[in-house]
Amino acid sequence: MSPDVVRTVLGDLPADQLGVCDAHDHLFFTSQLLAGQELDDPDAATAELAAFGAVGGRAVVQWTPYGLGRRVRAGLIKVAGEFHALSEHVRRVMTAAAEAHHATGAPIGVHLEHGTAGLEVIELIGGDTTTSAARGSTGGGPGIPYLLRRLRPRLVHELGSAATEEIFLANPARAFGVAWS
Repeated sequence: MSPDVVRTVLGDLPADQLGVCDAHDHLFFTSQLLAGQELDDPDAATAELAAFGAVGGRAVVQWTPYGLGRRVRAGLIKVAGEFHALSEHVRRVMTAAAEAHHATGAPIGVHLEHGTAGLEVIELIGGDTTTSAARGSTGGGPGIPYLLRRLRPRLVHELGSAATEEIFLANPARAFGVAWS
């Protein structure tokens, strides 16, 4: 058994028992910039999680930041970058996130524009660290179960079972497992 645990809304879970994980999603998200696309329906979120579980999903990491509709206590420090570079403000925020990580052990989740500036973020913090239209269970898009229904079989075909297991099982357990004190 792993000494690290993942802090979940249902309580701490040994990291090696996390299971198949959607490592970045939003069950709740509200913003004035996305009027009419709010994710604010607990019944729709419950249906989405049930649909994900029905296709083998076990855990979802909910990345919604404070102030945008998050309904649960955070077990993850989330920061966001910019396209191709990091402004002075982003550097300040990420430095503070790194300090909070070192003080608490909480994992850091970094959202980058188009996946750019990743190396700059790793150097800065010192290591590794949707809208309602995406709700498949409400008929609006592929939703969370898409990862396991459609994407996982394609990954198995292209990368093999071992690499796909790393993506959905081992990597999330390693990324989100912490020796909480």
